[in-house]
Amino acid sequence: YRGHIFTTVILFTGMITSAEKAAIGDGRIWLVLAVFLATVFLGRRAGLVYAAIAAIAWALIGYLLNSDLLPYRELDQFSFEIWAGTTLSLLIASITIVLTINALSMHLSQSVDKKAALAKVSEEQKEELAEQRDALLRRSNTLEISAKISRQLISATSKEDIIKETPELFQKEFEFERAVLLLFDAEDVLRQESSSERGKQARNRRTFLSS
Repeated sequence: YRGHIFTTVILFTGMITSAEKAAIGDGRIWLVLAVFLATVFLGRRAGLVYAAIAAIAWALIGYLLNSDLLPYRELDQFSFEIWAGTTLSLLIASITIVLTINALSMHLSQSVDKKAALAKVSEEQKEELAEQRDALLRRSNTLEISAKISRQLISATSKEDIIKETPELFQKEFEFERAVLLLFDAEDVLRQESSSERGKQARNRRTFLSS
């Protein structure tokens, strides 16, 4: 809303100045500035509308002046009044354009920074979700394998079969290099069932699974 008002004021300033000083004044500067501001603040469609209005207004003022339908006072195009007014208008228009472009650049930079920050956060969340998914998959696979081993051990008919099959099942299902089942009595002494040479080597290397 404020952009419409400000741009319209600039446009009317250009029309009035053009009617007063015709082609030797600074009316065209204000008209071009109005089109520029309309394009920047109001969008491409509004810029085209303001450009059409400015062009029609300039042509209409020229027609009215040439037809003596609009009063015109004689002015010396080399007078100090004309040059001073045009210089001031050019300075104001230039400063307005520079400030506007600078504001757009800052806004664009902030938008880029925000998008980069959002992209970084999104990437971090994506990595975190991937890690959580992998952890869940590992846990699910572990539970599935444990359930499978339990089902197979249930079918064992004796204690000796369970002791013999347990390391083999763990090594096969979990893809271990080796698995050893160590059985301890109340005095923490390894029983004869797990005292093989292979079991001792595994224990010394701490690559065994105890239960």
